[in-house]
Amino acid sequence: FYGQSLGYTEKSAWEEFRKAVSDYPNLFDKVYFAPHPDDDMQAPVHDDRVIVVTSGLQALNHVGTVVGMFSSLVTDGLLAGRRTISFQPDATGLDLCAMGRVGIITRATTTQELIKALQHRDNTHLESLKSVLVGSTDRLADFCREFIKTDMKKP
Repeated sequence: FYGQSLGYTEKSAWEEFRKAVSDYPNLFDKVYFAPHPDDDMQAPVHDDRVIVVTSGLQALNHVGTVVGMFSSLVTDGLLAGRRTISFQPDATGLDLCAMGRVGIITRATTTQELIKALQHRDNTHLESLKSVLVGSTDRLADFCREFIKTDMKKP
């Protein structure tokens, strides 16, 4: 959708990721490849470790780590308790991953940063998200109640 304006495309990010899989095979058991539903990207070149899936969301049950650019699946992975990495190789600007901009999801802009993030097993990002979400449903319920009270007072 963005062409080369971000410094990378889905195809170039995938090629960089495949290179990492090839260069660091000990970091990858299986790779579930889920193309964006609105993209025409073809399935990757045959690799026994790559499993093409139509739904990345359904594949979450089979993975420990989610690597993507900035799609909702990256956030879904985080919420599902998976280690998540936003891989934006050669990015030239703003982090388009909302959770990355606030420091909850790690952003890797080079293959070396990706490898470092994959080797790092820290879960503090998930703990940060959990701490932000504590009591959030109560806050939402309070907001809705207050909104309804205010709206009911209007003529």
